[in-house]
Amino acid sequence: MRSYILTERERRILKRFVETGEKLDGFAVLVHHLRKHRDALSEDLGLVEAFLERDGSSKLEDIADETLRRVEAREKARLRTRGPYRKARIET
Repeated sequence: MRSYILTERERRILKRFVETGEKLDGFAVLVHHLRKHRDALSEDLGLVEAFLERDGSSKLEDIADETLRRVEAREKARLRTRGPYRKARIET
């Protein structure tokens, strides 16, 4: 299972279109995939939400926050293992 639906690039494309109406490269392909898979994505999200309600666990926002914290922690750990030159350059 993946922890995302859209890639960062796809998010940027959609955000730009919503905010300004500008269609960046890849917009047409992204729209095609969104239309093609809309029903499946909606069904999957509904299933996840139903599970979380029944389970009594955290809300989706809490899960998203936890996921972001894990990603940031992983990124920091990766940067710490890049050697003294890389570490000094990034942390300064």
